Order: sequence, then structure tokens, then C-alpha cells
Amino acid sequence: MKWQMISIVRDNNRDAPSILSCVEAGCVLCSSGFVEIMVNGKTFMLDESKMFIYPPYAEIAVGIVRPELECIVLDVDHQFLLNTLKAVSWSDRLQLISDCPIAPLSEFRIERINLMLFLKHDKNSENRLDALSDECLKQTLTYEVLAAFTEQIKIPAETKTSKDFIVMAFQAMFKRECANHRSVAYYAAAMNLTPRYFTTVIKEMTGNAASYWITKSVIVEAQHLMLDYSLSLKEITFRLNFSSQTFFSRWYRQCSGETPAQFRKRNKI
Repeated sequence: MKWQMISIVRDNNRDAPSILSCVEAGCVLCSSGFVEIMVNGKTFMLDESKMFIYPPYAEIAVGIVRPELECIVLDVDHQFLLNTLKAVSWSDRLQLISDCPIAPLSEFRIERINLMLFLKHDKNSENRLDALSDECLKQTLTYEVLAAFTEQIKIPAETKTSKDFIVMAFQAMFKRECANHRSVAYYAAAMNLTPRYFTTVIKEMTGNAASYWITKSVIVEAQHLMLDYSLSLKEITFRLNFSSQTFFSRWYRQCSGETPAQFRKRNKI
């Protein structure tokens, strides 16, 4: 998990806002200014004392940006997030976060988060207690962000259900195995579930079908690989376990609306 101050700047040389595909989850805390953010086709305005939460594999476009914009980005490793949230129910929040990913922060929450950010220090230490302390601080900050969001949208407390565990297991699996397995039946069988029941649960709990999440993860992974111009499309095809470059190009165009070559041309600096 990383903490860093950022300035988000729109690329004025483009006709459209830059697209950022995020593999990991995270949030952005705005301390001044404002920025227009498009998430999976929906537009939101993030301004002072508000928090923007983005889920894994989100497509984020940056629109209007005020020059005085200052934000803190909390970039969370997906596996760390899953491990941290094992103790709480969170699947019921996924669709709500997707529908409305921006929430205001109370003065109480801002003070607590700022304190944790002040305490956070990045250093390499061989002291196991230091490492454990740092890990606990990251987990506490994750809970604080979730609590701040829950506080604003008034989600009632709920106990974890078997469906929560199915979603969590699937989230962990498809991130790790999407390059080799793109079949819904594979993930259902891995959890000893029928494809029909598995599909129903994922759709109910996340708002999207299992096939959507699998395809989304492959697209984002492909985009990250394609931004490495030292890799040929043939090498990328091999890494993503497609049978041929032609098949990969056709699949990518059907899922994203453009060819791999067009994506590279559009994003080449």
C-alpha cells in the first residue's frame, strides 16, 4: 500500500480526457481544488474535503482540473484489501460504491485520517515489530476509509454471509488467474458451485456478472502490458495465454472497441 501526494493534470493535447485503467483498488482524498472524474462512463465531481473510492479494474478518465488541486492517493494492493476486509461485510457496498463513489468527509474523519498519514512512514526495516506496526496502520487506515464511506451512505451493520465469502474468493482468484482461465465454469468449479448459482451470486452481490469481471481484468492486464513498448504483441499474446495474436487482437477489439495497435497508438507518448 502506498501513500503519495499527486497533482492530476489533463493532457490538453488530447481530444478526450486521458484514460487510466486501475488494476488495484484505492481512494483519493481531496484537500483543495476540484477535478472532474469519469468512472466507467459516469461523471463525478471531486472537490475539497471529499473522498473518491475506486474499485479494482475501473476505467477512470480525468476531465476538468483546477490548478490548485491537491489530493492524497491511497493505492491499495487488491490482495491486501481482501485480507484486511475478511473480518467485515463489504460485498453489499460494492454496487453502492460503483453507483456513487464520492462521499464527503466529516471533520472528525479528516482529523483521524490525517493523523494516520502523519504516523505513516516509508522505510525499509528489519525489525519485525516495525513491519507489523506499519501493516496495522495500513489496515486501520483501510477501515477508516470504509467507515467514512459507510457513515455517509448510512449502510446498516450486517454480518458476513456465505455469499460474501464467494465474492471474496472470486475476487482473489480472477486477479491471480485471469491470464490462464477466462471461463466462468472454471471459477465456479474451484469453489464447488454450479455455474448458474455462482453467476447469480456474483451478479447479485457486485452488480455485474462474473464474466464481466473476468473480461475486465484481462483487458486491464493487456493494457498494462501494451503500455510497455519493449513487448511485442506476440509476446503479450503469449503472456495472456491466447492461442494466436490474431485471436487476441479480435478478442480485444470485440471487448474494448479498438484494436491493440489502435490502443498503443492512442496512448503513445
